[in-house]
Amino acid sequence: MLTLKPARLTKPLDFSDVKRKKAFLGYITSKVREKAIAQIPDEHGVLVDIATGNGLFLVDIQHRYHHSYKLIGLDLRYPLLKEAQQISKTNIIKNLEWINGDAFYLPIRTNGVSIIFCLNTFLNIKTFDEVKAILKELVRITKPGGKIVFDIRNRSNILIYMKYFLHSFQNTFTTSSYSIAQFNCIMEEVGTELINVDAVGLRNKLFAWDFIITLQKQEVK
Repeated sequence: MLTLKPARLTKPLDFSDVKRKKAFLGYITSKVREKAIAQIPDEHGVLVDIATGNGLFLVDIQHRYHHSYKLIGLDLRYPLLKEAQQISKTNIIKNLEWINGDAFYLPIRTNGVSIIFCLNTFLNIKTFDEVKAILKELVRITKPGGKIVFDIRNRSNILIYMKYFLHSFQNTFTTSSYSIAQFNCIMEEVGTELINVDAVGLRNKLFAWDFIITLQKQEVK
C-alpha cells in the first residue's frame, strides 16, 4: 500500500476553496475517496483520476502519502479544474497535472496508465450503456494487468434507489444507481476481471450505500 506520511509532515487540508461543499465533502463522496485510496498498490507509474472534479482525491494522495506515481486529473468541466488548481495552490500541493478532456473520448494513449480511478461519477451517468462506453475507454488506456477502480451507488438499497430515481426527474442533473450484477455481465466484453468489491456504509449487499469495484485489465495472450 502507499506509505502514510508522519503526522508532523502534514496538517489538515484547507477546504475554503471548495465551492460546492455539500457535493464534494458529503459523507458518501468523502468515504468513497478515502476507501478507494486503499486500492492503490505500492508501485510506480501513471495514476489517472477520471472526472476528477475539483481534484480532492489527488490532492489527498499527494498531501498524505509517499508514493512513486505521476498523478493526473482529467475532467470535462474547466471551471472545476481551475478550482482544483486553486485548492492545490492554497494547500501548497505540487506536481499534479490537470487535463481538460471527455471521459467518452480520453486524450490519453492506449495501454499507458498503471491505475485509473473514476469516483463519484457513474451516479451522474444516465444509462448503463453510457457507463459501459466510458468503462471501455478506461480499459483502453490502462496497461495490461493494470487496475480500474470506480464506484456505484447501490441500487439494491431501496432507499438509495428511490433517492436517485426520484432525483432523476429534476432538471438539475442526472442521478442513477447500478448493481454489481450489471458489471459482472460485461467483464469478458470489456476485457477485464473483477478482483475486489468493497462496500461503503453497511457491508450487507442489500443495505450498502455504495460499492467500490476494482477491475484488472486482462493480460495480452
